[in-house]
Amino acid sequence: MADDCVHVESTGTIRTKAQFMAAFKAGEFAFEIFTLEENRVRLYGETAVVIGRYSNRIRTGGKTLPMKRARHLRVYMKRAGRWQVCAHQATELKEAM
Repeated sequence: MADDCVHVESTGTIRTKAQFMAAFKAGEFAFEIFTLEENRVRLYGETAVVIGRYSNRIRTGGKTLPMKRARHLRVYMKRAGRWQVCAHQATELKEAM
């Protein structure tokens, strides 16, 4: 995750890398399940756009939330020989699981 990464969650919440990592380290949420169901990658030189779908279940506020499915769009840039995610956006899917 790039230091300047912007993480837009399926709820619309926007977090920087620092905010995302601080919340994770503080135990504000934890992934109980995270499954990538699909990923399609398009390369544009030193930039990659990844479109996919995932399902996850998180624990937050002392309770486990129902399983969620979402689509994601992520932008990666190759920096100093490493691929780093610079932007993430998720949209929750409302169809039945």
